[in-house]
Amino acid sequence: MKVQNHCTTVEKSEVSVLGVSGSVQVRRAINLALTQAGWSCRQVDNCTEALKTIEATGARVVVTDTNLSDGTWRDLVDAARQQPDPPAVVVTSPHADEALWTDVIEHGAFDLVRVPGESTEFLRVVRLAFGRGAVVGRATA
Repeated sequence: MKVQNHCTTVEKSEVSVLGVSGSVQVRRAINLALTQAGWSCRQVDNCTEALKTIEATGARVVVTDTNLSDGTWRDLVDAARQQPDPPAVVVTSPHADEALWTDVIEHGAFDLVRVPGESTEFLRVVRLAFGRGAVVGRATA
């Protein structure tokens, strides 16, 4: 199945991870780590394009920056949860701390990881997200 996105034709099977960030530095870090690990990665810079890409390609894991031009990671988690086969959402931040991690987990995202940062930890979290497969809903206290 071929889909049009950002003037590029993408095979559904080619997109396994969707990176979402308005930051060129973050997009580069995500793309470098993922492609070196052998995963295909599609990059977009906002929530609207992310949702179109999720619907069109069936990306299994979404890696998103905390703040996007048209929303936040929370908006993306909420929208992903509405998909028939919701992707796991991994939130990234250069300033990942315990308070943000708690917020991310309680809101239903898969995990929080520091990007740019240690690529080994980032890849470990993405591998685990593939195993998990989907956002299952808001965690309860």
